[in-house]
Amino acid sequence: MDGSQYWNRHLDPAPPEGRSAWRWFPWAVAGTMGIVIAVNVWMVVIAMRSFPGAAQGNGFALSNEYNQVLKDEARQEALGWTLAIALDATQRPALTLTDHAGHALDGASVQASASRPLGPPQTTALGMQAAGAGRYLSQLALARGQWDVTLRVQHGNDVVRAVRRLIVR
Repeated sequence: MDGSQYWNRHLDPAPPEGRSAWRWFPWAVAGTMGIVIAVNVWMVVIAMRSFPGAAQGNGFALSNEYNQVLKDEARQEALGWTLAIALDATQRPALTLTDHAGHALDGASVQASASRPLGPPQTTALGMQAAGAGRYLSQLALARGQWDVTLRVQHGNDVVRAVRRLIVR
């Protein structure tokens, strides 16, 4: 066997019969990219429906009084009040207030305002009126979207402050 025959036979083999498995490679890349895009779209949708994580602008001032904030939080937790807010059938915020034993807390003074968590500032004062059985109802209906309802509830000498998220659909 001379050198040219050896070269042709061992180093330059003929392509195998049939089609190569590499023909699926472009489809595999396209499929993988499709999965990545689908997962990213799903994550964006979930993020848009959840809390945006926006921080308030007064962090430095709040940090200077942080010990007082911790004391207020501990005092509020010791009261054990539950402030549950929901929308009634007419899209008005309704607050249900209960004490540590789960009994309705009537006769409280409730101040509330609703503001948009993102976008241009839009704050709406909610006139909360007692509706009996620890329930307080706003006189105003909220427009569609996300709202942060800031509450200040006073019953006797006890005061509780809270922020609750409402989503009006």
